[in-house]
Amino acid sequence: MTAYMREHLEEEIGLDELAATVNLSRFHFCTAFRRATGQTPHQWLVNLRIAQARQLLAMPELPVTEIALSVGYQTPSAFAAAFRKVTATTPTEYRRVLLGDGAGDLSSFKQGRHP
Repeated sequence: MTAYMREHLEEEIGLDELAATVNLSRFHFCTAFRRATGQTPHQWLVNLRIAQARQLLAMPELPVTEIALSVGYQTPSAFAAAFRKVTATTPTEYRRVLLGDGAGDLSSFKQGRHP
């Protein structure tokens, strides 16, 4: 299931779709997923998307908006809000520090739980 999420990262992925891929009801899927991973499917997907975004932010030629869309967010503001919730900083500030253009280091950012 986690492989399916990785393969469809840029798409909108719903619980019904995930549950159907393993022939379970939403309830049973969510319960089984949480037992297996320690996270809800939504938490896992958000962390997966943010982990991918962190890698892409290392590429200065990619605009933040393009990164947001490529990891499954419909708007840059939704991406920024999710990124901030996981890392306690904005994607732009994260990139600035990552690329050495700002004060501070990456250890000051929350890491979240990596899928």
